[in-house]
Amino acid sequence: LAVVYAYLGQTVQAHEQAVRAQRVQHELGHQDDLVAGAAAMNVANFGQLLGRFDDALGHFEGALASFRNGKAAVWAATAESSLASTWLHLGQVARAMQVLTPLDAAVPGTFRVRRRIIEARIARALGKPGLALIREALAALGERPDPVQHALAQIDESRELDAPAAAELATNHVRDTPGRRSSARSCARNGASAARATEGARSSTTRAK
Repeated sequence: LAVVYAYLGQTVQAHEQAVRAQRVQHELGHQDDLVAGAAAMNVANFGQLLGRFDDALGHFEGALASFRNGKAAVWAATAESSLASTWLHLGQVARAMQVLTPLDAAVPGTFRVRRRIIEARIARALGKPGLALIREALAALGERPDPVQHALAQIDESRELDAPAAAELATNHVRDTPGRRSSARSCARNGASAARATEGARSSTTRAK
């Protein structure tokens, strides 16, 4: 029910149902197992969308502990990525880095995509290039990528490019995925922002001279 509310864009109701489901799971004896971890992930995901970051961080950490204890490599990788992404959103780069551990060999390629994107964001936050990581993520998606993951990876790719390259990426995305304009607009906005930043830097240099 929480997921249904989420698809309808009713995040408050989704969070309420997730909390209720977690309470029921605890009453059934699921305190620190995979079921409890999955319930905590739902609460955390919807909580952070509502800006309840302290609560979300606590639930992500609890979920991660449950998954690691249960040796659920894929779930643990998902929880690590979600926790690190939340810390990044809060500007806590060092904490985001501390969360991430080497991925288990059992983790499939599709789950490695988000990890590489987050690692690229960390690199960018540290003033380092992250394009190679984004390209690795795109390659991991394969020939028939999930359209949402592919679009998100391309948005991050555009942030690593200069303005002309970002604009070309947006144009190609519109051509290759008709009907999916929002990610292309995001790419285009990133390209425009890069162009404005470049022009601003040039103007400053000219005035300095």
